[in-house]
Amino acid sequence: MLKNKKVRITKRSRTTVSSEEFGKFRKEFKSDIDRLETKIDFVEKRLDAKINNLDIKIDSVEKRLDAKIDFSTQSMKDYTNSKFNQMQHNFDKLNNKLDVAVKGIVEMLERSIGYQSKNEMRLDDHENRITLLESNN
Repeated sequence: MLKNKKVRITKRSRTTVSSEEFGKFRKEFKSDIDRLETKIDFVEKRLDAKINNLDIKIDSVEKRLDAKIDFSTQSMKDYTNSKFNQMQHNFDKLNNKLDVAVKGIVEMLERSIGYQSKNEMRLDDHENRITLLESNN
C-alpha cells in the first residue's frame, strides 16, 4: 500500500513506470480513495446524527422556555388582575362611603333649610301678631 511508501517526485527526476506497476498503483490508489469515501460517509452520518440530536435538544429547551414564559406571563396576568380587582373593591367601598356621607350632608342641609323656613314663617307670624296688637291699642 501507499501508506508505508514515501515517494519523492521532482521535475528533474524521470522514471519509467511499467504499465503493471501503474495498474497496481492505480488499484491501490482507487482502494484508498474508496476507503476514504467510506470513512467520509461514516463521519457524515455521525455528524448528521449529532446535528439531529442537537436539534432535538434545542427543541426541548425551546419548549421548556416557552412553557416557563407562558407560566410567568399567566402568573403576572393573574397577579395584576387580582390587584386591580382588589383596588376596584376598595374604590367601590370608598364610593359607597362617599355616597353615604354626601347623602347625610344633603339631608342635613335640607333639614337646616327646612328649619330656616319654619323660623321665617314663625317670625312672619310674630310680626303679624305684633302689628295686629299695636293696631288694636
